[in-house]
Amino acid sequence: MSKASQRPSREAIKEQRCHKKQQEKALRKQQKDEGLIPRTAPALPNACSPHTTKEEEQQEREEAVTGQLRLLRRELPELLQRLNQIPDPRHAWQAQAQIDIADGLRIIDVHLPAWL
Repeated sequence: MSKASQRPSREAIKEQRCHKKQQEKALRKQQKDEGLIPRTAPALPNACSPHTTKEEEQQEREEAVTGQLRLLRRELPELLQRLNQIPDPRHAWQAQAQIDIADGLRIIDVHLPAWL
């Protein structure tokens, strides 16, 4: 014969959960009355976006992308120079092309919308 399950029944689990929530609520109220800050953070709002309209959200996204592009355009030449210092393990006569600054900027401009 098998043993009886030691797991509490569904009603017992619900009762334990309810009792625990009541204790936590009482503790939070007591801490608030004593002027202590409760340990749990408030729940995050259930919202998709803080923006009220599509235009505001679009403008925010465009500003973020232009800021990133500005940084990339400023740092890309130095990054390409560093990358060019890495020795190419392939045979030199088989290398088809090298990326220069203009090609790098074109790659970023073309593929950036797909990366977002």
